[in-house]
Amino acid sequence: MEFKIFDSLLEPVFILNSQKQIIYCNESASVMCDLSVRKILRAKMEFETLFKFAEPIEFLKDLQAVHDPSPYQEVKFVTESNKSGKVQLTAQKADNFDNSEAWIVYFRDVTLEETLQKKYKAEQAELEKYSKNLEKMVAERTAQISKLNQTMSALLDSLGQGFFLFSEQGDCLEVFSKACLQTVESKPYGQKIWDVLKLSEKQVPGFKKWMTTAFAEMLPFEDLAPLAPPDYKHSEGKKIQLQYYPLRNSEGKMDAVVVVSTDITELVEAQTAAVNEKAHAQMIISLIQQKRYVQSFLQESEALISEVKEEFKKPAINADNLFRCLHTLKGGAATFSIKPMVEQAHQAESLLSQWKFEPTDEYFGKLKDQSLGIETEFRNFKEANESILGSAEKMKSRWVELPVDKFWQFENKLPPPLRPAFTETFLMEP
Repeated sequence: MEFKIFDSLLEPVFILNSQKQIIYCNESASVMCDLSVRKILRAKMEFETLFKFAEPIEFLKDLQAVHDPSPYQEVKFVTESNKSGKVQLTAQKADNFDNSEAWIVYFRDVTLEETLQKKYKAEQAELEKYSKNLEKMVAERTAQISKLNQTMSALLDSLGQGFFLFSEQGDCLEVFSKACLQTVESKPYGQKIWDVLKLSEKQVPGFKKWMTTAFAEMLPFEDLAPLAPPDYKHSEGKKIQLQYYPLRNSEGKMDAVVVVSTDITELVEAQTAAVNEKAHAQMIISLIQQKRYVQSFLQESEALISEVKEEFKKPAINADNLFRCLHTLKGGAATFSIKPMVEQAHQAESLLSQWKFEPTDEYFGKLKDQSLGIETEFRNFKEANESILGSAEKMKSRWVELPVDKFWQFENKLPPPLRPAFTETFLMEP
C-alpha cells in the first residue's frame, strides 16, 4: 500500500506496526506533535508516548484485532509540548504493506468545531447589541476575521508543502503558503501560473488549452489533473512534485485550481538507491550464474575499448565502426546487468547520432569524453567485483572448477612430501 496518498491531507494520519510503533505520519500529524516527521520515524516512537489521552483508546487495547474501521472515539489529549485539544480517532488495518501488518490511525480535530459552536452561541447573545453599537461591532468582527486569516496563514506556513491557487485566467491568487519560496522558488501572487511553473514557450499553449478544458469542466477534473505538468524544474536540482485540486464555490462551480508543490527529493533518492541496489544484486547474480562467459566478456570488452580509443586517434573517425563497438559494449554489459557501463555506452550512442546529424566540435568533444568514459566504468566494475571475478593475474590464466571431493582425491594421489605445499597453496586462494 502506498502511504504517500496521505501526504497532502490536512488531517493528521499515523501508520502503526504491530508493536504500535509509528512507521509513517504526514506533515499534519507532525505539526500536531510539534516534532518533525524525520524525528518521529527515525526514532520509531510508540504512538502512546506522543499523546496523553483523557481515557483509554479502545482500538489500542488489542490492535491485532482491528481489521475493519473502528468506531470513532472522541477524546481529549495533551502532547509532550503541552498542546491540548479534542479529537475523534479511528483505526483500520492497512492492506499489502510490505508483507507485514500495519494499521492506519486517522485524527479528526473537533477542537475548532467546538470553539466555533461556542462562539456562535455567544454571538447570538450579542445580536441585540449590534443595533446600538454597530460600528464598534463591525470593527471587532473585522479584527476577528483578520486574526482568523492570520491563523490560516500560519497554519499553511507551518506545513512543508507549497500551496497556491490560480484562476480561470491563469492569475495566481493572494493565498499561498510560505513553503512556495522553497518549492517553486517565488511568491506566486500576481504572477501567471505558467511563469510560476517556468513553462517554456512551447509548453504554454498546451497548458492554456488544459486550463480551458478544466474550468469548462468538459471532463472530470480527476481525469484531467494527470495531464498537467507533474513536476517543477528546480534550480538546485530538487525533485518537486506538483498536484492539482479543484476549488469549488457553494454552487459547485470551480472557482480556482489549488496547486500543491511537494519536495520529494529524499523519496526519489531513496527509490533511486533501491533501484541501484537491486541492479547491483542482479549484476552479482548474473556474474555467478554466467561465470563461464565472464572471461569472454572481459576480454572482448578490453579489445573493444582499445578499438574505441584507437578510433579517436585517427584524423577522422569511422562512425559505423564506433557505433558497432559502443553497441557491443552496451549489449555485453547489459547481459551482466552492469548498469553504469550500460548507461555510459547508451549516452555515447546518443551523442554519436547527434554528431552525425550535426557534426560540430562541441558534439564531437562530448562524444569523445562519453565514449572514453566507458573504460573508467569498466575498470570500476572490475575493481569493485574482484572478489568474484578474481585478481588481474588470475584472469590472465585458465581456471577450472572441481568438486571438493575430487580435489581431495587428487591430493591423496600426490607423493606425501608434496601434499602439504599443494594443499596450503590452494586453500589459501580466495
